[in-house]
Amino acid sequence: MDTQGAEASGEGIRSAAVVGLGLLGSALGACLLEDGLHVTGCDVEPDRAQAFERLGGCAAATPAEAARGTQVLFTCLMRASIVREVLLGPGGASEHLSPGATVVDISTVLPEECEALAADLAARGVAFL
Repeated sequence: MDTQGAEASGEGIRSAAVVGLGLLGSALGACLLEDGLHVTGCDVEPDRAQAFERLGGCAAATPAEAARGTQVLFTCLMRASIVREVLLGPGGASEHLSPGATVVDISTVLPEECEALAADLAARGVAFL
């Protein structure tokens, strides 16, 4: 993700969150950090969040905490049901995103599940990719 052109104009992404810090999520978070973004990570395994902190990221205890005020939230989780719970469940992450934020799901989910999540998030003013 190249943010340098956007930074020069005073626009663009400055903060991101990654929920799910397994192999893919932690690698994604590291790339975002290298690109100069402020990145908060969250995982059900505390050791993964601590490892992410050692890379220079911030660790959050919950997905909602990770989402607070961020512009882009990446989910890298095992199932659509987990993605739905993280984003839309009680106290879900979508309630804490910045206005106009985008959720990017890189989990392995069926297209129909993505379409349903996109519709539910759109009703809350959140874009979904």
